Amino acid sequence: MLSLVEMGEQRTIMALPGVNAWRPEWFRAAHKAYGSRFTIALDNDEAGNLAAQKILSFLKESGIEGDRLIPSEGKDWNDLLVLNAHALT
Repeated sequence: MLSLVEMGEQRTIMALPGVNAWRPEWFRAAHKAYGSRFTIALDNDEAGNLAAQKILSFLKESGIEGDRLIPSEGKDWNDLLVLNAHALT
């Protein structure tokens, strides 16, 4: 989450304490209160991919819009942040 903020992400971000720590009621409440759609930006590794599939399936079943954003390089957003920082130096 902090890497995305550092890279200039402007959307509201809901961070998870771990890929398996999400709760359906968080997404339902945000959607009900704000009409939110969700972009899932978990790590591009086995755990992150599995959790993203579960969350996206839940969203679809709940009639809530959602999609997936993955880093263009590396396994996680910090990898991409570090790669971009090195490219600038």
